Amino acid sequence: MVRRNYTEDDVAEAIFDTTDRGLSQNEAAQKRGVPQWTISRRLSGQASRNERIQAHQRIPKSQEETLIRWVLRQESLGYAPSHSQVRACVEAILQQQGDNKPLGKHWTTRFVKRHPKLSTKLGKRQEAARFDGFTPKAVNWYFDIRENEYGWIKPENTVNVDEGGIMVGFGLDSLVIGSSDPKKKAMLKGVQSRTWTSFIEAVTATGRALKPGIIFKGKELQKQWFLNEFELIADWHYITSPNGWTDNHIALEWLKDVYLPQTEPRDASDARLIILDGHGSHAQDEWMATCFLNNVYCCYLPAHCSHGLQPLDNGIFNVIKGAYRKELQKLASLTDSAPVDKVNFIRAYAEAREAGMRKDIILSGWRFTGNWPINRYKALAHPEIQPDKEKLLEEFKTPSPPQLHSDDTPKTSRQVREMAKQRSRPTRRKYSKIAKGLEALEMKVAVQNARITGLEEQMAQVRRGKKRKAVPNPNRRFMALSGNLAAGEALPDSKEAEIEVDVDEEVESVIEVVLDGNSWAWEYGYDIQKGNDRKWVCKICIRKNTLKPKTFTSTGIQNTLNHLYDDHRICAPEGKTKSASQLRAEGRKAKGQSSITELMKLDTNKPREQAIANGFIKNFDKKHFQRLLMEWIVEANLSFETAEHDKLRKIFAYLNPCVKLCDANLSATSIRRKIVASYEQHKTKVMEVLQSSPGLIHVSFDGWRSGNRHALYGIMCFFQDEKNKPRKIVLGVPEVSTRHSGTNIAAEVLEIIDSYGIKNKIGYFTLDNAENNDSAMAVIGGELGFDGRKRRGRCFGHILNLSAKALLFGSNPEAFENQLSGAAALSETEHDLWRRGGPAGKLHNLVVDIDRSDVLSYLLRGVQQADMDQSIDPRVRARKPLNIVVDNDTRWLSQLYMIRRAIKLRPYLDVMILKHKQAWEQDNRSKRTGLMRRSAVQPRICLSENQLSNKDWDVLEHLARILGFYEVTVKTLEGDGIQRKRKRGWVGSYGNIWDVIQGFEFLMAKLEEYKAFAADYPDPEHFRININLGWQKLNKYYTILDETPIYYVALALHPAYRWGWFEEHWGKHPDWIATAKEMVQEVWETEYRNLEVVLSPGNEPVAKRRRKYQNAFEEYCEQSRYEPTTTPARMRSSATPESPRDEYEAWQQSWVPTDTDIRDPIAYWQDNRAQYPRLSRMALDFLTIQPMSAECERLFSAAGRLVTPLRSRLEVDIIGMCLVLRSWIQAKIIDDLDPLFVPTQIKVESSARSEAGARESMASFLGRARELAEEEKGWE
Repeated sequence: MVRRNYTEDDVAEAIFDTTDRGLSQNEAAQKRGVPQWTISRRLSGQASRNERIQAHQRIPKSQEETLIRWVLRQESLGYAPSHSQVRACVEAILQQQGDNKPLGKHWTTRFVKRHPKLSTKLGKRQEAARFDGFTPKAVNWYFDIRENEYGWIKPENTVNVDEGGIMVGFGLDSLVIGSSDPKKKAMLKGVQSRTWTSFIEAVTATGRALKPGIIFKGKELQKQWFLNEFELIADWHYITSPNGWTDNHIALEWLKDVYLPQTEPRDASDARLIILDGHGSHAQDEWMATCFLNNVYCCYLPAHCSHGLQPLDNGIFNVIKGAYRKELQKLASLTDSAPVDKVNFIRAYAEAREAGMRKDIILSGWRFTGNWPINRYKALAHPEIQPDKEKLLEEFKTPSPPQLHSDDTPKTSRQVREMAKQRSRPTRRKYSKIAKGLEALEMKVAVQNARITGLEEQMAQVRRGKKRKAVPNPNRRFMALSGNLAAGEALPDSKEAEIEVDVDEEVESVIEVVLDGNSWAWEYGYDIQKGNDRKWVCKICIRKNTLKPKTFTSTGIQNTLNHLYDDHRICAPEGKTKSASQLRAEGRKAKGQSSITELMKLDTNKPREQAIANGFIKNFDKKHFQRLLMEWIVEANLSFETAEHDKLRKIFAYLNPCVKLCDANLSATSIRRKIVASYEQHKTKVMEVLQSSPGLIHVSFDGWRSGNRHALYGIMCFFQDEKNKPRKIVLGVPEVSTRHSGTNIAAEVLEIIDSYGIKNKIGYFTLDNAENNDSAMAVIGGELGFDGRKRRGRCFGHILNLSAKALLFGSNPEAFENQLSGAAALSETEHDLWRRGGPAGKLHNLVVDIDRSDVLSYLLRGVQQADMDQSIDPRVRARKPLNIVVDNDTRWLSQLYMIRRAIKLRPYLDVMILKHKQAWEQDNRSKRTGLMRRSAVQPRICLSENQLSNKDWDVLEHLARILGFYEVTVKTLEGDGIQRKRKRGWVGSYGNIWDVIQGFEFLMAKLEEYKAFAADYPDPEHFRININLGWQKLNKYYTILDETPIYYVALALHPAYRWGWFEEHWGKHPDWIATAKEMVQEVWETEYRNLEVVLSPGNEPVAKRRRKYQNAFEEYCEQSRYEPTTTPARMRSSATPESPRDEYEAWQQSWVPTDTDIRDPIAYWQDNRAQYPRLSRMALDFLTIQPMSAECERLFSAAGRLVTPLRSRLEVDIIGMCLVLRSWIQAKIIDDLDPLFVPTQIKVESSARSEAGARESMASFLGRARELAEEEKGWE
């Protein structure tokens, strides 16, 4: 079927196909979609339908286009014309053209119908100020404040407040049933009350409605009128006012009694936000001060824009008022004349409010206005928004006069003369007369325009002289008032608040305030005028012969009054405007404060004494004081509110009055803001450092639960900076509030990584053996484009933990985990469970019983003290009694310390048990028979099956020796891999990834040695089984090292080990060596062989000094430095001159005997980057991987000191920011953090810090080990 929608171009093409291209009319019609009869008519010379219709239209097409532009422009200006106005306009045009025939009845309707740009719609009346004020410029101005200043406030603490009014009774017209007589009208009686009642409503961004405030017209409210409503539904806040409208007092009362109690945040440190219009009751100083003092921020809407930007005005109020009308109509239908008194109003409004204050309606109002979620484009798309004036003028700019056609009406004399050229001579004479008349008219119009221009210039000059009272921007007033209150200044006078306002004229009304003749300041100044400038010059300064007398412009009085008070001590007369300086001084005096001059009894009129006071204040460094205060709070892990303690501030004021006078004290809120600001300020720099890292960035994360019940995940990264120096920082400490599944954990980790922009630089992960970490790595690998299993290394310390538990407790060590903490007394069932765990379990029962009993603890100390007092050795007598050590939190190393301490106290434990048993028998022996009472229950530690035999003690001694090897291994591997100067002057690192495989070999070899000699130990079968279980646990994880190339690459690329270590230790397993070599070769071929590298300078020398002190594991590693079996000579002989050699092969052949002395492979590869640029990049990437997730444990130790029970309300984001900022400073990535947060000594800490300083934040069990060693120092 031929389509009906076609254009003149389609018709022209169809005609061309028929005439020039040889197609028939039917073929051309089918091809172009034009009816065949249209082509036939056009070929026969008939005009188009539009052309035929145009000849019968009253005005030409060009004039209709002009009329359309005029209609659209009028609509944009708020003056959309009606049908009658358009009709009158066209009739006037026709009359000017001499056409007096009236327009057709339906001309306007048809005119609109034939122009798609136009449409007939319902016009809505609106105030001119609202129409002109709601523009994109005003919307952007508002959202700049909303986003930048208050976007951080939580939605549940964000409230929109507005006042509305409603007529108590509405005159309702409706369809009724009555007589059929058309002459008889159906009249409805009106309601009895038409008084106006106002209400104050508030809604939160989460959809919650606060209790409303109802404002009745009257002087006093009698509650008995509302008894039923108070008991049932109308438990609201009722107020009265003389006119039924709100005022300053009512608004303030509602703020204090309704808003503040109902919006109290869960966390006292959270701020609140009120979004409201600029009504005078909201902009009063007392309202602003009350808000600021309660940590409430006020965000004021632009003038005349509340109908488009306020959630309450967009849907909520309309629904409420519509529902109220229905309730009122229902009431009128049930009661004769619808008496709407206060009781009925409350009942009807309560029903209407229930319909309008639904959560979905409230949230839709917030979304529609773009206030939450914050989206300025929602507001910019509001149907009532008007274009800015500049764009409007540009859009409807008068176009240049078009070329005049024959059917156009001439508008100028020139156009008339042009038309006359094509006419006959008589007609040209008539046209000439018309042109002369137009020229006279044009001259008259030009004269009038010149006169109008002159009058406009005169009016502009008059306006510049007129001054009106300023209406300051409420947002700026609130910020200025907040600043005054934060600085401890008094509230400014209401007149002073109306000075020097400077905002956009399109958004706010900004007028100057003139220092007029009524100001008392003119008594002390000269009025100097020069041209349009007018200045106030101080008379007193001139009389004192001051070289530069003070002068101020006449557009304000604040600076003038401040000068008179500060420099000349002239106070404002009674009832006159006071300066801000005078108000501050009076405020301090009212609070009992004294100035420096008053405290030191100085006379400010004497220059020397004034200089002394000024010097005293000048020498007080406010920032230095705040730095010291913050150092104390941060280092002592005190609450931020400590700085606000009244007694502490009195101490500061006593030591130095300048603390109070200079307002140097800090508030908890300012500390929190400083932390947030510092974090946002420095994150960009950290991102740049991470993104500029030449190698991969390795990650480690682990979970922890804080004391205030937050499930946190610490995410650390390890990388090399531009100078190839190893660095470690905390990326984030997010909270995982959902189930700790691998997917949820991966989502948090990926979000943190993405926030730094380092997704393409992520390397390898070091995690513990939790199952959810397996699924998390699968998700992370899928997102980042690698195999998560190959990129995941296992925490070596966690593996040793599992092996040690199997060694101590056998095949089911998890059965003992529930009571390892020893925090509560053991039940009989738990006691038996531990006893069946062997000697270690028996010892656990003993130390727990002693720890839970004050009698046994004091008895153990007494036994030790008695023995030491009897010694003749003064060193023994100087000793202090030792306490037992309780194993806790499933930390296997704490059980080692428990065993060691028990072995040291063994003789005293035996005596203590004996004495305790004797005391029990004496207390429970019958004095009459001398026998034990039947009801007496012997203590558990006195029972023979619970006591440690000699054989048990021998087993514990052997276990302590075996666990000692675990201890030295984990101490060697738990560092961060960074080279530092250690004790005794040697330079080295702990926590190196290349030692992991050697750690497995070392411990498994030790266990095999003890298993071979188990026959010589007491209870050989049980001992051998437990050793074998510990060995099997190690072997389980040793065999799955093939999952990742991490460990093979790290050991193979260590210049002191290379493949010689594998050939020496795995010589009996050539398949193991082949697998390892294949994995290393695959990494080299696929990721590094063709890598583009950029060399960067490095400045770390290779550490050559040998270390003299070594533990057992380090000695084992030193003995493992072997010459490769395949020597370089053999490699060279087997290679032909033509055979290609890449960097990896070349390096394998470059071994020299001195390579076995290399202690720092990272520095070695930095020195060889020029010779092996790609292989060195591969080596540095793998050698910097962490063998353990100990850094996460250290992070949580610091977090535990930060989140104490007294700081249980500390927010998650603040906890994370504190820990992240601390790590950035310790890594020396940032050095200009605000001194209010970071201790000074951290900034100047030397990179070559000592062993103790470097390991200050180690895991808690190592700190406990040092404490125990200190306690036992005198016992050696």
